[in-house]
Amino acid sequence: MEFNGLKYQVSDNRLTQTYIEVDKELPETVVKFYPNSAYSQEALMNNYLYLTYVSQFNDTFEASEYFFDFRLLDKNKYSELYNKYFTKIPRSEFPSYEEDKKNNFNMLRAFCKSFLAWVGSVSFTTYSNILNSLMWSHYASDKGWAIELDRCGLIASINQNDFGKWFFPINYVENLKLFNLTDVQYGEICGALLYMISTKNNEWKYEDEWRLTCYLLHERFIVPETLMIQEFSGKERKLSYPPNIIKKIILGQTFFNQHNVDTTFYRQSKKPLYKIKETSETDFINYIYENYNNILFMNGAFQTNDNIVRAIQQIELEKVDSDTFTFRFVGDVISKIV
Repeated sequence: MEFNGLKYQVSDNRLTQTYIEVDKELPETVVKFYPNSAYSQEALMNNYLYLTYVSQFNDTFEASEYFFDFRLLDKNKYSELYNKYFTKIPRSEFPSYEEDKKNNFNMLRAFCKSFLAWVGSVSFTTYSNILNSLMWSHYASDKGWAIELDRCGLIASINQNDFGKWFFPINYVENLKLFNLTDVQYGEICGALLYMISTKNNEWKYEDEWRLTCYLLHERFIVPETLMIQEFSGKERKLSYPPNIIKKIILGQTFFNQHNVDTTFYRQSKKPLYKIKETSETDFINYIYENYNNILFMNGAFQTNDNIVRAIQQIELEKVDSDTFTFRFVGDVISKIV
């Protein structure tokens, strides 16, 4: 099936058997940007990716219930829905066709969107975006970092989990078209849900996003007691991966800044020495020093000929004492990704 540039196959039995057809070459590696926060530090130190709630997407048009188009839904089809899906809700509390239509089918919108309460996503970009100033500004503020992960190793580790998962590129379109739900059959809803979580306006194309999305239920689906549920929490939202799939850690140019550095001073070497403020920050930097110093890079502004460009260069952290660090540049400046 195809709709507005999205190719997919649906199943009338399970959402996990519904999938997006990817006709784009899979990237060898993917990149995840992080702001410098306690949550981000915990995720790296414990080697997990957090499956974000759909309700927390930064693009509010994503997964919007307004993607659903019920204008062609007739009264008979609407009446069939109660017996098929809504037996937990007393009939007296279920709106009539006329009432729901008058309210723009808010009950049906809530029902369809309730499937997404158990969906979690991780957003990646391709390695070519490691020099993208907008990505660094929007998702790391140049104070955070990015990790490059081996895609095959990532998918292999995730496949050990017994729940539905999809890995796909975002479908960028000029217009976000409505998805017609005439019959409100299960397979039709699945197609609409895939469209909702995989399609964005062309304004976001600079992100070159690949998305890992998981459905955290083993059952066919669950209609909750209240259809307005938006989030399902639990340990399943932390998706573990082996540390050896990390290919690079790239620090932002201002990773060492006034928020984590108490004092910056220089010695005879002329290199800046960073005395770290808090124990938690020291623990994190020490963790990077002990585990990833051989694949550590710095991103930022570099002079090349007559221009200033964004580039990355490998660095090596040096530990001066228990809470003081410096670093030196090693290797070549990388200002182009091919």
